[in-house]
Amino acid sequence: MSKINNLFLQNSYEDLKSNYIKVLNNYEKSWDIIVITASNDMQAKTYELQLEKRNKENLLPKNIEFLVIPDLNNERIGSGGATLNVLVELNKKYDLSKKKVLIIHSGGDSKRIPQYSCLGKLFSPVPCELSPFKNSTLFDEIMMVMSDFPKRMDNGIFIMSGDGLVLFNPLQVDLQYKKAAVVSMKMPASIGTNHGVFVCNEKNIVTEFLHKQPIEVLEKKAIQNGFVNFDTGMIYFNYEIVNELLNLVKNKEDFKLFISSKSRLNIYGDFLYPFAYDSTLEQYYKEGCEYEFNNELKKCRTILWNKLHKYKLNIVKLSPSLFLHFGTTKELLEIMTDKLDNFEYLNWKDKVSSFYDKNNAGTLIDSLINNSKLGSRVYIENSSIINSKIGDNVIISNTEIDNQTIPSNVALSTVMLNNNKYVTRIYDIDLNPKEILNEKTIMFGSNNLDIIKDEFGKDIWNANIYPISKNMNESVKNALMLCRIITKKSSKEDRDKYLMLEKISLNESFKMSDTKKMLKNTFKLEKNILINKIELILKLHLNVYKAKELIEHSPLKNELIKYLKDNNNKEIEMRKYYLLYLLEKKEEYLSKSFGSIGSNLKKLNNKYNQKYILDKVEVHNPVRINFGGGWSDTPPYCMENGGCVLNVAIKVNGICPINVTIEKIKEKKLIFSCIDFNDETEITNIKDIRNCSNPNDSYALLKCAVLISELIKDDDKNLGDLFKRVGAGIKITTNTITIPRGSGLGTSSILSGTVLEALYKFMGLNIPKNDICYDVLRLEQLMSTGGGWQDQVGGLIPGFKLITTEKGNEQYLNIEQIKLSNKTKSELNKRILLINTSQRRLARNLLREVMGKYILGDERHKEILREIQKIARNMKKALENDDIKKFSNLLNQHWDLIKELDNGCTNTCIEFIFESIKDLIDAKFICGAGGGGFLVIILKEDVTKKQIEKRINNIFADIGVDTWSIEIV
Repeated sequence: MSKINNLFLQNSYEDLKSNYIKVLNNYEKSWDIIVITASNDMQAKTYELQLEKRNKENLLPKNIEFLVIPDLNNERIGSGGATLNVLVELNKKYDLSKKKVLIIHSGGDSKRIPQYSCLGKLFSPVPCELSPFKNSTLFDEIMMVMSDFPKRMDNGIFIMSGDGLVLFNPLQVDLQYKKAAVVSMKMPASIGTNHGVFVCNEKNIVTEFLHKQPIEVLEKKAIQNGFVNFDTGMIYFNYEIVNELLNLVKNKEDFKLFISSKSRLNIYGDFLYPFAYDSTLEQYYKEGCEYEFNNELKKCRTILWNKLHKYKLNIVKLSPSLFLHFGTTKELLEIMTDKLDNFEYLNWKDKVSSFYDKNNAGTLIDSLINNSKLGSRVYIENSSIINSKIGDNVIISNTEIDNQTIPSNVALSTVMLNNNKYVTRIYDIDLNPKEILNEKTIMFGSNNLDIIKDEFGKDIWNANIYPISKNMNESVKNALMLCRIITKKSSKEDRDKYLMLEKISLNESFKMSDTKKMLKNTFKLEKNILINKIELILKLHLNVYKAKELIEHSPLKNELIKYLKDNNNKEIEMRKYYLLYLLEKKEEYLSKSFGSIGSNLKKLNNKYNQKYILDKVEVHNPVRINFGGGWSDTPPYCMENGGCVLNVAIKVNGICPINVTIEKIKEKKLIFSCIDFNDETEITNIKDIRNCSNPNDSYALLKCAVLISELIKDDDKNLGDLFKRVGAGIKITTNTITIPRGSGLGTSSILSGTVLEALYKFMGLNIPKNDICYDVLRLEQLMSTGGGWQDQVGGLIPGFKLITTEKGNEQYLNIEQIKLSNKTKSELNKRILLINTSQRRLARNLLREVMGKYILGDERHKEILREIQKIARNMKKALENDDIKKFSNLLNQHWDLIKELDNGCTNTCIEFIFESIKDLIDAKFICGAGGGGFLVIILKEDVTKKQIEKRINNIFADIGVDTWSIEIV
């Protein structure tokens, strides 16, 4: 039955949520006016600030007027007096006969849950989300639950208490044509002893109202099958009754009588009792009261009896329904820990709008937990806990705790006072603030209360036992000191210090609270929690879109963006700029994101003692074919995870295509020459060389190379400094024989490596090829094209090799050369063939697209990058075992994953080429990033290169698609 009830309530809750969204968007009409009562002007201002914040965040309906009305003259006038005071105030401005008004009584001191005294129990947190990344409160849940209610009533007022949550389906309620009604639900009889209970007849007319009666009375009159008709605190009066109530206070004398701290009328005990059909005036006088039975109260009851007893009080029974009363600190802890799972159907969970760095077991709402250990049954709200240890059965509220140990079985909350000081109140979880302090009182498990004996005779609520402190941290320490003293764990210094401190009570700290400052601190904590969440996402390489969503849904969006812009943390720099790009769509942030990669690459060697002995240097290198693991070699992935790639160095059509010549010339000039482009240019300005980040500059590569190699030094003022060192001018000539740019054979990277290799030889430096490959990585980041290390390794180091790196900025290259049998090498030379697609694609765009997804934290993207590295390792084993068939199968698997990684790696033309020869090949792949350039295929054993050439020529004659032979170097 419980599951069925929960399902009904869950569906009802979802319906209410859906309706409330319509109300928020003005698609549905709801209340005309909602009034919150407060005990004094300070509390009223606190409520107004919280309403104002919600209004700014678009979390309040715009077509409902919200009012906060404090008790008259800041005196306690009771919920009945507060109701009359509200009606008087509303009647000055509105025609109440035409209004539907919700009155939420929230003017209590919250003595039994002291941490809610200052900011109000009505705005106490509830463990579910109000909006993305913002926790709900009791007030917000009441707004949602009551949003559909006005449809069920005539004009008038509906009264409810702000210290409990009621959930029901409004379809069960019909208040039309009723003058007065109460809303009830079935509850166990034991609960009824502390609340109001209704007795009714078969027509659902209330015959008796039993207010906080003992179980014996309930057994005689109210219990049916172990249950009673529980008073939810929800009352409806139509306008006729409202008018009767207004008539009670229409002149000054009556006003002073009914709205008074002397009579202190209770809306339940004083107003409902006369409605009961079988009630008597004599018994009415004997009913309990909120303050004391005096002449003023007797006179009020007499008038109320004469006005109200003539009316019938209907009862509306709700089932299934839920009533949650946040009554005591102990009940609150139980609801937020042991019973939390019971309300899963309300989307309650143990971590809401909080940041925590470990999988702590506590329930956290709007809190920040860092490097701290929480015990069992811990509930923390609106607090920051850093470097601390929290005991078992603990509540912490509105507090900042740093490097402290909190004992078990306590509640701890901090109040900011209106004199710019602080007090942290610490008390037992089962505290009863109405208990009188004496030598038998137990606090923190001890009756060692000598230190506070001067307060004996007072109730705990009014006992001055909490030290006033100059700051939050000191106030927490002083509260813990009090706990140590009472539990005999303190020093004499502690006792002496405590006795010297100015102290305050729970009551006075409530009255002196600076709620504006406390709310401001709460809002600041919200911001800090968001900042920590965003930083954690960026540090742990999680999905950056989650950080974007956090910021975009936050009312603090502008502040969070400013924080990101001002943040200089190198650890998150790359992802920070990518996040800013997502938020503001400014290309400069994308450039800064990828530009930051290069700044993290460390310089491996300082190129000192250049000798310039040789007049001329020539270097020739092959190109490469990539087979497995490509993309895992690309920063930032390889720097954060390590990489693994398998590739091979090849001659194409019998030649090594990459050629670089460096020679001294007589004229004191720096000449760059590119035979491919049939172009030669003189560099005359050293600033032009240092401006080398434009990949569309034909000589950007050479400019970056002379900087990375330190041919031109950081402190060179002009080219004359270079010519002075060399003793001559310099000409650098490049030639990539027959290989087009954008081929996918690693041409640009291998050319960069070849230029650097030639420069180092020209400078008389013996730089290992591993280091040259790393320097190419730095060069490509400087040039802003990005790129990894596998291309240059593929061309500069011969043969098949498996190249791996560990994570880290240095990217030390571990190169395992694969020893092929002569048979396998010969067969691969026969069966591997290149196909030139005659298409070209700029790798820079691809790098940003593919690595951009990694930077964003796409989980599938990261999974593929891990999987293709496994394939590379398995390819190595297959080659060592002379298993070309398995190698071919692995290559096809790799192709499928690469297409998922980057759907731009292939296109209609590429797929058509593969389709046209699929019966002749065992495997297919792309060279480089794909989307053009060269394709690589492995022929079936019985297929010859001439068969492929013939097929290609027949289908793609005269459009540039042709085959190229390879030879493993």
